[in-house]
Order: sequence, then structure tokens, then C-alpha cells
Amino acid sequence: MKRKWLYAGVAVLGMIALVIFGYVLPKENQDTETQFTTESDNTDKIVYIPLEEVSEITGIENEKLIEVTDKDVIEKFSNTIPDLSSLIKKSIASKDVATKIFSVFIPKKDTLASTRNVMGTTEGFVRGKNGVLSYKSGIDISAANFVKVSSATNLATLGVQLIMEVQMNEIKSSLTSIEETVNKISEFQEREFTSRIKTLSSDVLEISKYSDEIMQDDEARSRKMESLDELKNESKQLLNQVNLNIKGVINENTEKYENYQNKTNEISQEQNVQNILINVLNEISKLTYFLGQGKTSADLSYEAYNSYQEEVTEINTAVKEWQEIQIERLNIDLKKGQRAKSGVEGLVSKEPSLIDEKWKYEKMDVSVLNEIKKQCSPIKSESKHQNELFDTDVTMIVKGGRLYYLNNSEE
Repeated sequence: MKRKWLYAGVAVLGMIALVIFGYVLPKENQDTETQFTTESDNTDKIVYIPLEEVSEITGIENEKLIEVTDKDVIEKFSNTIPDLSSLIKKSIASKDVATKIFSVFIPKKDTLASTRNVMGTTEGFVRGKNGVLSYKSGIDISAANFVKVSSATNLATLGVQLIMEVQMNEIKSSLTSIEETVNKISEFQEREFTSRIKTLSSDVLEISKYSDEIMQDDEARSRKMESLDELKNESKQLLNQVNLNIKGVINENTEKYENYQNKTNEISQEQNVQNILINVLNEISKLTYFLGQGKTSADLSYEAYNSYQEEVTEINTAVKEWQEIQIERLNIDLKKGQRAKSGVEGLVSKEPSLIDEKWKYEKMDVSVLNEIKKQCSPIKSESKHQNELFDTDVTMIVKGGRLYYLNNSEE
């Protein structure tokens, strides 16, 4: 009898446990599913971003305003922020609105990822005292000016696209200019060396030209990032060769003025190549950062460039010091563009120069004179400190019916 009651008790406890677990587990699963759905819905929900009218653009250099011209980006901008698109159209049609300037602020990806959907509230981003955007729910849109965003997902990718369009156009422009310079120096350098430089600059330019296609394919982007590493190594090798050549020239003995003149011209040619290569290395650094979309830090992307820039600065400082020694030794007057006669000419002019000192000197070739001055005043180069653009808010300017990106690429 006792065993029957015991069995009955166990059976009842078992049924109670089943009921409890049957209630709790589905509830937990339901909560998890609801949470997942809510977070998924967050990405395409409607939010608001700040729109500020300004009487004039203060503290902004005109060269930092880059007009957005890419049709695909403009179309996505219009679809994502339709209110702003309407504002641009109105500013074109209305003379009154056309005189107004608006600032639009797009939050960085990390800030967008922090959004949470709260039913019955108006959600959006507000600018703090430091200008940084923060996400808030329950904002009163009548308290400030805002524009509605149709999709938070599109807004996140839009900010990246705007950065990429502007920066890639700048890189392509710089590399095209470098290509033209490479063609000019070819006659002064040995054929194999020139060929390597031309191939290098062309390969880097090709990556920048097709960056739009590359960015749409993660595998292609990964391959091109590897290619950039190889091109960076090639740049470093060529720079090492040029730097060693310059060091070799200034460490050789120089006696006659003719030898000094030849060495000055040789240094000039090497410095032209040096300038090309350090600029190519700079563009490779930019491409590495922007193709990586912030996954590779700016500091790491520019590590090689900054290291070689320091070396280039040291070498050109050594050239300056070498020139100063030669100027004093050869009695060169840079202001008057003349030098003391030497050798047989110096002996012949010795007696006449006692009567008039002008016989002691002779005019210098203008091109050589300019090169000496140039080498005596090397351009002071500083390390690049690329701002972490993918980790900052994006500022857009609407002015005169046109859309501009405020470029803060470097400090």
C-alpha cells in the first residue's frame, strides 16, 4: 500500500515538472525568438538624424568640401533620406532656399548598431556638446531639426560609401599625376629600373580605378589587399636603392667644379624618383586603409610610409649639409648666381681680379643654380596621421542645391 502511494507521488511530481518545463522552455524560446526578430527589425526601422541650418560655413576650409557626384551614391542617398532629397530639389527651385546651407550628420556604424526598437517612441540621433552623435529613444523632434531615415541598414552602408567615393577619387587623381611624372623621368634612369617604377604605379592605379567592383566582392578585396602588400614591398625595395644611390654620391670625393655640377644633377634625378616612390607608398597606405574599411588601423596602414618618410627626410637633410660644404669650398654665391673660377681659369684671372673682383667669378648655369637652391631647401615632410574615418560620424553639407562631403581624412 505504501509503495502504491509512493509511485503515485512520483507520478504527480513528474507531471508537475513536465507542466513547469513545458511552460518555461517555450517561454524562453519565445523570448529569444522575439528578441532576434526585434533586433532584425531594428536594422530597417525608421530613425531620425540631425539637420542643422547654418548661415555660413564657419571653420571649414573650402578644399575640404568635396561634391558627391556618383549617381549610385546619390540615388541611395535619396532613397535612404527622402526628406533631404526633397530639400535639395527645393533649394534648386527656390532662390530663397538656395542661399541656405544645411549640415546633415550621419552616425558611424558602431553607433547605428546600438539602436534598440522601443514601441511608441520616436527614435533618432542627437548631437552632444562635443559634436558626437548618440542614439536616443523618445526624442522630441520638435526640439531640433531632424530628417527621417527610411532604413538604418542603408544609412550604415551609405556613410561608408560616401567615404569610399571621395577617398578613392582622390587616390586615383594622385596616382594619375604620379604616372605622368614617371614618364618624364624615364629618360634619366636605366630602362629596367624605370620599368619597375612604371609597373608599380600602374598596378596601384589599377586597384584604385576598380575599387567599386573590388569592394562588392570580399574574395576580390582580400586578393587585392594581398597585392597591395606585395606592391608595398616593391616600393620599399626601390626606395632603398634610390636612398643608397644618393648616399653614395654625397660620400664620394668631389674636387673640381665640373664633378660637383654632375653630382648635383645626379642627386636631382635620384630625388625626383625618390619623391615618386614615397608618394606611391603613401597612396598604397591609403588604399590599404580604405579597402580594409577600418579593419586595419590607420596607424598600421601608414607604418611603412612613415618609417620611410623619416629616412627620406634624413637623407635630404644630409644632402643639404653636403651642399653647404660644397658652396663654401667652391666659393659659390647663390644670390649673385656666380662661382669663383678654378684651375687654369682661376690662375689667368688672378691678376685682373686685383683690379676688378668681377674677373674672379663666372656666371653659373641657371638650371644647376636652381637645383642647388632646391637641395639646400628640402621640403619638410611630416608623418601622416590618417584619421580613423570609419570610426567617426560623417558630416554632409547641402549648399546651393548640391551635396558635399566634409573631408577630414588627415589631421
